[in-house]
Amino acid sequence: MKMSRMLAAAMAAGVLTVCACSDDASPSSSSSSSSSSSSSDSEKPDTERANEGDSKVETEETDETEKPTETVKTVNTETPVEAAARGNDDSKLKPQDTLEGKELQGGVVYKNGERVKSSLLGISIRVPDGNLCAWGKDSQAIQIRQEGADATAFLIPRTGITRAEARNALGTELDMGETKMPSKGAIKEDGDFLSRVYGNQLGTMVITFVLGQKTSVMMLAQGADYTEKSARAYTKLITDSFQFAEPKDADSRAQWERVLKGNCLHVFKYRESSGGGSSMSWETNIKWHFGSDQTYIYSYRYTGSGSVTGRNQFGSETYWGGSATDNNNDHQGQWRIEHSMTGPFLILLDTGGATRMYSLKTRGNQVIINDDEASVSASDMKR
Repeated sequence: MKMSRMLAAAMAAGVLTVCACSDDASPSSSSSSSSSSSSSDSEKPDTERANEGDSKVETEETDETEKPTETVKTVNTETPVEAAARGNDDSKLKPQDTLEGKELQGGVVYKNGERVKSSLLGISIRVPDGNLCAWGKDSQAIQIRQEGADATAFLIPRTGITRAEARNALGTELDMGETKMPSKGAIKEDGDFLSRVYGNQLGTMVITFVLGQKTSVMMLAQGADYTEKSARAYTKLITDSFQFAEPKDADSRAQWERVLKGNCLHVFKYRESSGGGSSMSWETNIKWHFGSDQTYIYSYRYTGSGSVTGRNQFGSETYWGGSATDNNNDHQGQWRIEHSMTGPFLILLDTGGATRMYSLKTRGNQVIINDDEASVSASDMKR
């Protein structure tokens, strides 16, 4: 597989989602199971992935500035509180008064020196001569590639990325589905630029974080000859053109904070099946409790049960078996609202240092988190 195809595969698999972990597949709090049977071994049902809905960070197409409607319950949060850390106040890449360029439109191709921007995120980029640039509205990444060559870059802008989050994101290998791409060497830090080289038998690519004060950009680049030298040169060609400005996300962020502070989001899932003498059911409860002090408590509860009954040719019951399983996961820390090219995200930074991202949107007056409908009610754990 060519490296450029590997980059596309990586994006499709979501492995380059900015600063997000997916460690909830191995719950950290408690996990237990039990089973019982009579005259024969019990037949256990297949179970869903235990932490469905937590670690994925996919998004649906959404308006960039989508805000919760006024019919969603809100609470009074006028008491000032210290917000969770966001951005890089010490960055020398200071915001300009205005951004140059055309507003990025999904499905439009830009090329040869055109400058494009996202006013929502406060970032402007010049398309190098001899290159093409495009963005899909359901994607967090802007793609730039050189015409007639394999030089390719994916740029993922997002508000609020901190230096610590960038370092954490560069601390893991790239999982591209078909293959792994481990890091080669340590993280290189050059002022407001953090980068690391990744490679395998197919070649080398470089991931770079450009840390602005309010908005940062994660960029993955490969050069035309798949070497570190060409990847760094292609990165510099693009990043030298960056302009930053004040993001226009304040209203959306404030409205989402009013919806969440002091409240609980609850996602409930239930599934059952039966037939052939067996029955199975699965239930999942996911809750996010949000404090007005920007702290949160997260809980995940999964239970599954099943039973099977056997009968002989005369219709008499000859055996019965059953099983039950539960899987729990809890964490807590700080929360905040940020924005990417697809709109608002909930960011959770737990006390262990792991970062999680969840897409947020509304459908009518229904809150949607990571594509799941969530109820909103007053929290009994946070105020």
